[in-house]
Amino acid sequence: MEYQNSSLFNLEINADTRTYLYEVAKWSRFLAIVGFVGMALMALLCVMMMLGLSSASMGALGSVGLASIIGLFALLILSAFYIFPLLFLYRFSTHLKSGLDLNVQTDIDEAFKNLKSLLKFIGVFTMVILAFYALALVLGLLGGVMSMVG
Repeated sequence: MEYQNSSLFNLEINADTRTYLYEVAKWSRFLAIVGFVGMALMALLCVMMMLGLSSASMGALGSVGLASIIGLFALLILSAFYIFPLLFLYRFSTHLKSGLDLNVQTDIDEAFKNLKSLLKFIGVFTMVILAFYALALVLGLLGGVMSMVG
């Protein structure tokens, strides 16, 4: 949706807002970096556990080890999706800070474009998770009814 640029919509960033936005940029950058580190550690842990379980599955664990490896692989894939919101958050913080430092509107526009992408990603991901919950609830209720009938 494109808005017409008129004198009513020309906003200015006053000193208080600039201070708040600097703080937002600082905290969002911190959260993004901590998220990247956490994601890397989680991926490393998943890979190490899969390697450990794969060698153990040859012995006593059998099918339990294989199921664990599949579960860890699924967790690894799901955690890879976490890179997108972290990337949007990091880009938001860097563009916002550079836009405020250099007083460049295109950087601030790019920052808020990334914030929009972050929130859109989280919104769509939330809808997908809610759909899975609803499906699990329906299947659980059907299973319960079927077990009572049969």
